[in-house]
Amino acid sequence: MSVHTSASTLFNHLSVLYLMHVFARRGSIVRISLQNFVTYTTAELRPSPQLNVIVGPNGSGKSSLVCAMVLGLGGKPAFLGRAKDAADYIKAGCDHAVIEIELYTGQGKNKVVRRDIYKDNSTWKIDGKPVRLKDIENLVRDFNIQVENLCSFLPQDRVVSFAALDSASLLKETGPCFCCMFNRRCVVH
Repeated sequence: MSVHTSASTLFNHLSVLYLMHVFARRGSIVRISLQNFVTYTTAELRPSPQLNVIVGPNGSGKSSLVCAMVLGLGGKPAFLGRAKDAADYIKAGCDHAVIEIELYTGQGKNKVVRRDIYKDNSTWKIDGKPVRLKDIENLVRDFNIQVENLCSFLPQDRVVSFAALDSASLLKETGPCFCCMFNRRCVVH
């Protein structure tokens, strides 16, 4: 049975690698790892390069995953509409939280972005090396990830305000996303 399990596991890993090679775009999230983040003590998610659906009861941490993506890639807490400081996302009773996001490069070795959130500040790393927030923002821009575009990331606490946007505001919020979708490079930013 262990041989079957090993073969099955190997097949699953090869299937994911094949899907990444065929479907993944540069900058796709291939892994999210969380420690002491909102409701999670530890969690790791490996999304596929295609559609991912996260289902669970209220309060199980679905929205926390979107928050982790935004905050882990340099987005501002105010965009999420939940809290004004990143420290507010540290799990109750803990002194710091960790968000680690692995991004597909299409060139062999993926990039790993890490944010350690403390009560009074955050530290950043790319591939284990300390960097500044500006370096994270440059990497995210280079990968064409739009963490503050409501079509790319729609936090639960922003759904009502997004639905209430007038036509001009809706175009402003979604325009860059469509540009990027068709051109693969945004000409607006």
